[in-house]
Amino acid sequence: FNANGSVCYNNSPDSCAKYGRLYDWSTAMELPSACNSSSCANQVQSRHRGICPAGWHVPSDGEWEVLVDFVGSNPGTKLKSATGWVDDGWGFIPGTDDFGFSALPGGYRHPIGSFYGVGSFGIWRSATENEATSAENEATGAWVRYMYSEHSGVSRDWSSEAFLYALRCLED
Repeated sequence: FNANGSVCYNNSPDSCAKYGRLYDWSTAMELPSACNSSSCANQVQSRHRGICPAGWHVPSDGEWEVLVDFVGSNPGTKLKSATGWVDDGWGFIPGTDDFGFSALPGGYRHPIGSFYGVGSFGIWRSATENEATSAENEATGAWVRYMYSEHSGVSRDWSSEAFLYALRCLED
């Protein structure tokens, strides 16, 4: 896979041991690196394996929605690990890990190389691309899910595929 598309937070092996690796979209999906700047939706399979082990796949945006709906109220609180989250000065809602998901705040890496947010938030990839927002903007993004130390919810947004975020594989 694209070695430049996967890193440990702050390039620290200790961060990998604690939070796992951060991936750009094309690396997580095992697609050409050009897919980080142009749509590759036609190459995405249902239950797209990407870098996940056999029998597992990169979850779609819809599968993330099923998880959040199943958990019900305060899904961020119930999915966050009971340890590892810090009060970043914006308030703090500890995790209860009611479902054994054990979400950790692994932060992210900006495409220019800067790291942000470890301890305060986690962002997880989906296999689902978002179409360009205008005719002038040919770039695409992919849907992601956020959990913050100060929130009880799980946020949904789209982001450039060149950012490096966490990945949780889903069993087939």
